[in-house]
Amino acid sequence: MLSHRIIVALIGIPLVIFLVHLGGIPFLCFVLIIIALGLREFYRLIQKENIISLKVIGIISALILAISIYFNIDNLGLGIFVTILILVLFLARLYTRRIEGSLLDISITLLGVFYVGWLISHFILIRQLPYWGKEYTYLLFLTTWSIDNGAYVIGSKWGRHKVIPQISPRKSTEGIAGGLVGGLLAVFLVRWWFLPHLDYIHCLGIGLSLGIIGQLGDLSESLIKREAKVKDTGKFLPGHGGILDRFDSLFFTAPILYYYIKFIM
Repeated sequence: MLSHRIIVALIGIPLVIFLVHLGGIPFLCFVLIIIALGLREFYRLIQKENIISLKVIGIISALILAISIYFNIDNLGLGIFVTILILVLFLARLYTRRIEGSLLDISITLLGVFYVGWLISHFILIRQLPYWGKEYTYLLFLTTWSIDNGAYVIGSKWGRHKVIPQISPRKSTEGIAGGLVGGLLAVFLVRWWFLPHLDYIHCLGIGLSLGIIGQLGDLSESLIKREAKVKDTGKFLPGHGGILDRFDSLFFTAPILYYYIKFIM
């Protein structure tokens, strides 16, 4: 229902903004909750396809990964973590003596850890950027929300030319254009509001890259839902669906923004 959607937005958006402002452990806890709930949804969707994911190991591993990133564990530490994770997954399947589909189970479990855990952990990396980490995190959320809303509003009203109807029946070229415009407007607004040092060329680069990649994230999540034959990933957020439904674009925009800041700006 539209009323539920509005209520969740009125509560959720100020809460996220407040947690970004606080940073530190409160923001880390927010990220950990999103990872745990998102992975729970992901593994439940896959379970419907008769794949027995190692969900407990997957969720714990994703949480450890995010915590390691928060505490700035070096590349060697992350390499050791990934190695141990792969060994544990194989040992778990050997212990249960499940042969049929075991490699697919392990692969799906790993996909969940990196699709949800690794990508969302870029929230932490952006928030921990020196000097402007808080402001860039605001930019991430406000721009991505604007992309989603621009695509939804324009696509709902004027969408005629479908992009990939077999995956996302409602996604249209008009909606994609609306998302790009929404993203660009949001970045320039954020620059005027609290990031005055951001060059106009970078506003354009960030707006276009997030506008394109964010909608790729939305289509990717639609692909997962079509595979699982469901409309929404869950019901955790009334009017919005599940965690994956609400954060799918952010899974992709967060890494893109972080690496844009690190390597282009």
